[in-house]
Amino acid sequence: ATMHVKVELRGEIRYFARPSSLNALLEDAQKRFGEALHPWLEHPDCDGDIVRISNTEELLIAMGISEQRGIPLRLAAASASEGDWQLVDSGAVFSHTAHGSNRPQCDEGKAPHLSSNLIFWVNGKQHSLENPDPAKTLAEFLREDLHLTGTKIACGEGGCGCCTVMGTRMTAIEGEVGAHPIALNSCLRPLCAMHGWSVVTIEGLKKSASDGSAIFGSSASANCCKDDGYHAVQQKLAAGNGVQCGFCSPGWVMAMYSLLEKRGDQAPPSKTDIEQHLDGNLCRCTGYRPILQAFHAFSTRDGPDHWHRSLCNPQPSTLTLAARGPLHFANQTSTLEWYCVFTLKELEQVLKHIGPWIGSHRPYFVGASTGVRGILKYYEPDGVIRRTIPAISVDVSQLAELKSAPAIVQTPAGRTLLKAGASVSIGMLIDFLEAQKTDQGNILGTLAAHLCRVASTPVRNIGSWSGNIALTRARPLFVSDVAPAFAALGASMTVLDLQSGKRPSHQKTLSVEDYLLTHPAQDVGGINEVMIMDLNLPIPQNTPHVTHIFRCFKTAQRHVNSHSIVNGCFLVSVDTSSKTCVSARLFFGGLCTKGLLQATVAEESLLGELANNQTLRKVFRALETDVVKGGGVIIDPKHSAAYRLALAKAHLYRLFLEIWDCTKGPLPKEFASAVQPFATAASRPPLAAKQSFQVDKSVTPLSENVPKLTAIQSASGEAVYPSDRFSNAAGCLYGAFVVSNRANRKLLALDVVPASKVPGYVDVMMASDVRRGKTLQHDEPLFFSSGDIVPCQGARLAFVLGRTPSAAQEAASKVEMVWAREDPQTLVLTNIKDARQNSAFLGPQEVQDALQHAQNAGGLDRRGLARSRRTFSVERHCDQPEFEGIPKTEQSVSGTFASGGQSHFYMEPQTTLATPSEDGLELWTGDQDPAYTQKSVSELLGIQANQVNVKVRRVGGAFGGKLTQQAPLAAACALSALKLQKPIFAVNERLADMTMTGGREPITVDYSAAHDAQGKLASLNMQIHCDGGWLSYDATGDLAMAVSFSDNVFYAPNFKCNSVLYKTHTHVRTSQRAPGVVQSVTATQVAMEHISRNLGLPFETVQKLNFYKPGQITPWGDVIASKSFNWTLPSIWDKLHQDAAFDERSKAVKGFNACNRWRKRGIAMTPVKYGMSYNDYQSLAVVNIYADGSVLVAHGGCEIGQGMHTKAAQAAAHVLGIDLSRIRVDDTETSKAPNNTCTGGSGTSENVVNAVHLACETLNGRLAKYRKEKPTWELAVGAAIGDKVCLSAEGWSAETTPTQYAYATYGAAVSEVELDVLTGEIEILRVDVLMDLGRQLNAGIDIGQVEGGFVIALGYFFSEQVLWDKDGRQLNIGSWEYKIPSSCDVPQEFNVELLPGVPNPIGRFGSKASAEPPLSLAASAYFAAKFAVYASREHLGRGAAFFELPVPCTVEELQRACLVDDESFDLPG
Repeated sequence: ATMHVKVELRGEIRYFARPSSLNALLEDAQKRFGEALHPWLEHPDCDGDIVRISNTEELLIAMGISEQRGIPLRLAAASASEGDWQLVDSGAVFSHTAHGSNRPQCDEGKAPHLSSNLIFWVNGKQHSLENPDPAKTLAEFLREDLHLTGTKIACGEGGCGCCTVMGTRMTAIEGEVGAHPIALNSCLRPLCAMHGWSVVTIEGLKKSASDGSAIFGSSASANCCKDDGYHAVQQKLAAGNGVQCGFCSPGWVMAMYSLLEKRGDQAPPSKTDIEQHLDGNLCRCTGYRPILQAFHAFSTRDGPDHWHRSLCNPQPSTLTLAARGPLHFANQTSTLEWYCVFTLKELEQVLKHIGPWIGSHRPYFVGASTGVRGILKYYEPDGVIRRTIPAISVDVSQLAELKSAPAIVQTPAGRTLLKAGASVSIGMLIDFLEAQKTDQGNILGTLAAHLCRVASTPVRNIGSWSGNIALTRARPLFVSDVAPAFAALGASMTVLDLQSGKRPSHQKTLSVEDYLLTHPAQDVGGINEVMIMDLNLPIPQNTPHVTHIFRCFKTAQRHVNSHSIVNGCFLVSVDTSSKTCVSARLFFGGLCTKGLLQATVAEESLLGELANNQTLRKVFRALETDVVKGGGVIIDPKHSAAYRLALAKAHLYRLFLEIWDCTKGPLPKEFASAVQPFATAASRPPLAAKQSFQVDKSVTPLSENVPKLTAIQSASGEAVYPSDRFSNAAGCLYGAFVVSNRANRKLLALDVVPASKVPGYVDVMMASDVRRGKTLQHDEPLFFSSGDIVPCQGARLAFVLGRTPSAAQEAASKVEMVWAREDPQTLVLTNIKDARQNSAFLGPQEVQDALQHAQNAGGLDRRGLARSRRTFSVERHCDQPEFEGIPKTEQSVSGTFASGGQSHFYMEPQTTLATPSEDGLELWTGDQDPAYTQKSVSELLGIQANQVNVKVRRVGGAFGGKLTQQAPLAAACALSALKLQKPIFAVNERLADMTMTGGREPITVDYSAAHDAQGKLASLNMQIHCDGGWLSYDATGDLAMAVSFSDNVFYAPNFKCNSVLYKTHTHVRTSQRAPGVVQSVTATQVAMEHISRNLGLPFETVQKLNFYKPGQITPWGDVIASKSFNWTLPSIWDKLHQDAAFDERSKAVKGFNACNRWRKRGIAMTPVKYGMSYNDYQSLAVVNIYADGSVLVAHGGCEIGQGMHTKAAQAAAHVLGIDLSRIRVDDTETSKAPNNTCTGGSGTSENVVNAVHLACETLNGRLAKYRKEKPTWELAVGAAIGDKVCLSAEGWSAETTPTQYAYATYGAAVSEVELDVLTGEIEILRVDVLMDLGRQLNAGIDIGQVEGGFVIALGYFFSEQVLWDKDGRQLNIGSWEYKIPSSCDVPQEFNVELLPGVPNPIGRFGSKASAEPPLSLAASAYFAAKFAVYASREHLGRGAAFFELPVPCTVEELQRACLVDDESFDLPG
C-alpha cells in the first residue's frame, strides 16, 4: 500500500501520497491549503516530544518510523503569515488491552492527538484502515472492499437479518458490550465504530478438511449437504429444506452460529431460546418451519448429527491493540466526520477541536448508531423519509465513565437500585435481569420480559438503553419501549451538561421524564445538550404493609421486531390492609403528540381508591384529560386516534385486573387469561410440525425429498446472486433512480447541478437520452420528462451514475424537481373508493385493448394466462337439464368484501448488471421473464434481440415482482452501458424499490347470493373492483384471473361475475403469487360464511353442501371429475376433517370461549380449487452429455427459490437412469433458451421438467444400443461419442389443450386462532393443510412451497398493510413500517400432508402445481379470527349478526370489530 502522510493546518487536514522530498511536499501543501507555509513541518515522536522537520532526510526518517509502526505520518504546518510556533501534543502510542488501557492523558488546554487509523479483524485477518469513510457501513465494507458478498443487504435498516455477522470486541472486559460473541446487523454498524472488533462472516465458517483454514469463494459439489468443510449450522439448514431462494440464508446461519458461540461450554440452548434468538431474521419463501426445525437440532448435544464446531471466534493470537486514540475519521470529499473518545478528558478536547456548534456543524453523540442508520429517517420533522447521517458523529460508547456493568446496589438509605452505565446494551441488561434469583414481585423479570420486545436480538445486542431513550428525546414521535418502563419505576439518570465551545460542565441527575422534556435549547451562545452517563433504577421492595405491582404492556403490528403502536408501563403500590392504592406511576408511549405521557391526573384519581368499576371509570375519564394535556392523541393515518386511546385504556384495564388479583384474591378464570402474556416470543411454545408424504419409487429420484442442489452454497454464502455481480465487474459504474415525490402533477424541470457536485458523480440518464418514441413495453416511458404530468409518486425521472453505490444514491437524492403549482381542483386518487366516486375506471373495450396491447407488445404470454382465460365477465343460467331441482323458495344475502394491496418484499431488491460487448449487451438480472426483459431492452435501445443476452442464475425471491418490474432497471442500466461503454450495476435501495414497484392489487368485491333453507346456492352474483394503479397492463391479467377463479369449489346454478378496473395515482400494480385469486376465492367464501351466519349453520357444512358434484360443469366449461379433470376435493375434505379432529376441537374452542372473557378462539376450515392450463406455457430445455458421462441441463425457466433446477435435474436423472450427482443445471440465458414464457403461475417447473423429459428421451434413443452393449453409463457414452453420435438434444414443451384448464390442484386447511379482544392481537395456534399435488415432483420442496405460500398469505390477511396519504405517498415502506410475518407469527403447530396415491392423470410424471394454490387456504385463519370476534361480540352482548371484516384484518381492525367500549370494561364481582 502507498504510504500517505497527512498535514494539518489550523485543524484542517490534507492527505498526500508519499512525497519524494520536503520541498515537494511543502509546494503541494501550499497549493492545497491555498497559502504560503513556513519551510518546515513538525510531528510528535514516539515519546510525545515535538520534532521539527526541516530537510528531506529528516522527513524520510520520520516516514520510515511511521511505516514500521503501521500508521500514517502526521505533520503540522504553520502559515507564513503567522509567527513561529510549535505544535504541542502528547502523541504517545498506547496499548489498549482487555484489562484496561495505559492511554496517556493530555494536559488541559492542549490539542488532542487524533489517530485516523482503524484496526479490526475479519475472519481472523487484521485490517488497518487509514481514515475510513464515516458514511460507510460494515456491510458495505465487507461487500465492496473485501468482496465478501455472502453478507447480504436487503433492507439496509436492520429489519430483516440478511446482513447478520458475528462480532466480538477484543478489548472488552467482562460486563462490556462485545465481551462475548454477539450477532450484529452489519448494515447498521458504522465501519468507523469497528475499532478493536473481530468479525466473523458467513465465509469464515467454512473450513478445509486438511488444515482448518478458512476458505473463501470455494465451490461445492452440486449435491453437497454433507461435511466437505461446511459448518454444521450450514449443513442442517441446507439438508432440512430451510433454503428456498436462499438470499436470507447466510443471515440465519450467522444468527444461529452466534447463539452457539455465545453459549460456549454452557448447556445447549433450548428450542425456545433458539426461536427467541432468531427474532431479527426474516424469510419470505419458506414459511420458517424448515428453518426452525433445522436449528432445533442444536438444542441437544446428543448424537453425531448435532455437533457444533466452534471456530473459537477466529482472532489474532494477541489481544494487544496498538492504536493512537482518540480517533478521528473524516471523509476528504464531504463534510462527514467521526470521532471516538475513551475518556471525558478526551471528549472535552474533541469538543474544543470541533469548535462552535453552528447549524449542522454540531456533534451528534452516538453509541451503537442503530437508530441513526436504521430508523431516524422515518421521524424527520417534515415527515419526509430520507436517510441522513449527522455531519459530526462522536462515538461515546467507549467512554470509561459510561461502561459500568449492571449491578444491584444498596444505598445508605436502604434503597435497592439497579445501576448501569449508559453504554450498557439492552441485551446485556436483559441478561443481567434474567440472572437475578431474588426478585420480589417479579419487578426485574417483568422489566426483562418487556425489554425483550424492543427491536430484535441483533439490535438489542449492541444498542444501548440510553440510546433508545435519547432517540425519543430527539424525535418525540419515536415510541420508546425503554423510556416508559424506566420512568414508571422512577428511574433517574446522571447526565453531563455540554455546551458549544465550552468544556463539559457539571453532572446532574434527571428523571427520565424530565430528560425527555428538556429538549436542546438554541440561543446565541450555542446549543445546550446533555449526555446520559448512567442509570439509577429503584427496585421497589414489598413490605408487610405495601405491595408493589409493576406491569408493562405493548401492542404492535407484529409479534416481534415491531415498534409499539401504544405501550403502557405502570407501577402501583397497594396498602395490604386497606386494599387501596397509595402511589401510582402511569406512563404511556405512542399515545400523545408530545411523546412520553405521564398520566398525572389518572395517577391522582387512583390514589386512595379501591380497584372497582367506579374507580376504573374515574381513571378512564382522568386519562382523557391527561391526553388533552399531552397535546392530544397522535394524528397518524396508519393508526386511528380511537384505536390508540382504546389501547391505552385496555392497558390500564389490565393493570386494574392485576390490582384486583392482588387485593381481592385470585382472578376468576373468566378474567385470568387477560393478564397472561400474549403474542410475545417468550409466551410461544416451540414450533411443532409434521410433514407427511408418500414417495413413488417408480419415478425416483423424482417424488423423493431431495434438498435443493445448491442449498449448501446459499447456506454457506458461496451462491452468487444478481446483487453480488458487481464483485467481478471491474471498472463498473453504479446507478440509482431519481423518482417523483409528487403525484398527478406537471413536471417543469429537473435540476441536476446539485447532483453533479457530489463527489463520485459521473453522469445522469434522462428522457432525452432515450430515442424518440421508444418506450418500455405497454407504452410505459422509461423516464418522465419536463412537461409531462407525472402520474404517481415513485415514477422514474432519471438514472444517476456514480463511481460507488453510495455516490450514485447520494447524487440521486440531490436532483431537484421543479413542479407546476398545485391545482386545488386536481385530485390525487389513491384507493378504489375514491376512484369509484370519480368514475376513474376503464371501460370493457379499454380493458380488452390494454390486454391485447400487452400481448402484442410482449410477443409472448407474459404469465400463465391463456387467451381462453382472458375474460373479465362470465355469466350462466340454469337453463340446462343438469340444473333441475333448483329450490323455489329462496333467501338472499349481499355484502362487500374489501381487500388491500400487498408488497412483494422479496429479500433481494431489483438488480441488474449490464455489460457492453463488442456487438451487444450482457445483462445479469433478477428476473422471472428474461425474454420479456430482452425484448423490452432491445426495443428501447433500437437494437436486435440477438444483441441482448439476459442471464439468470438464481434470484433472491420474486413472487411475481420480477415478471415486468425488473425491466425498467434493466433498461436503464443497458442504456447507460451502451452510452458510456462501461459495465453498469444497480440494485434498488429498499425504500426506493417499494416506492417504485407495485404489488398485489387492492380488490373490493360486491356479492349477492340466493340460497334455500339448508344453505344450498341458487345463484351467486359478484362484481369485482380492482385498483390497477396508473397503468393497468399487469392488472388486466390479474383481474382476469380473479374472475376465472371466482367460483372456487362451489356450484351455483346461476352464476355471474363482472369486473371493473380502475386507474389511480399510485404505482403500477403487478402480479403477486396467486394474483387476483386469493381475493376472489376469499370473497366467494365470505358469501358462504354470510349464508351460514344467516341460517345459523356451521360454516363448513354450508361449504360442503355447495361443493361441485361429478359431472357438473364450471362456468369455464370444465367437467368436474372427468378423465382429465380429476376431483379429489371431497376426499380431501373428509380426510382432513377427521385427521385434524375438527369436531372435537370445535367443541374445545366453544368451551374455551365460555370460560374466557378477553381471550377468544376460532376454528375454521376452507377449501381451494386452483385451475392450471398447459396452454399458458412454452419452455425449451437443452441436455448435453459429456465424454465422462456428466450431464449439463439448460432450460428457459428461472430459479427463484421454487427448486426448479433441482426438479429438472431429478427428471434428467430419472429419465436417463443415472445418479443425480452426475447432473448439473446451467444458468438460464436467452441465448441458450429463447422465447420461453415467464416463470410464474406455478406451472413453469412442470413445463421445464417436461422439456427435460423430452430431450432426455431423445438421448435415450440415441444411446439405446450402446447401453445394451456396455456395462456402465460412462462406457456407453464413450462408445456413442466414438461413433460420432450427437449427445446434445432439445426438448420443447408447448402443449395445448381444448379446455379452459388441463387440471386443478386441490387442498383444504383447518386453522385455529386465539384473539386478544382488548388489543386485536392474534396467535395462530394450529394449522393443518392437506394438498393434492398428484405425484409430487419433490416432496421436500413441494411441502416447502405449501408452507411458504400459506405464510405469505397470512401476512396478506393480517399484518401487511399498504396505505397512502392524500398526496399519493405510500406510508408503509421499508422493514420498519411494512411487516411481513416473522418466525413468531407462524402457527405454533404447522402440519402439512400431501394426499397419497392420486397421481394426476395428465400431469408431468403425475404431478400438480404447488406454489400458488396454498395461498387461498390461509383464508381459514382469517375466518377463524372472525369467528373469535363473533364469540367476543356474543359475550359482550353485541349479538352474532354477520359483519364485514376487511383484509388485512390488522390488530386495529380486529379490535374495532369486537365492539369493545368503555362500558365493556368491568371488574369481577
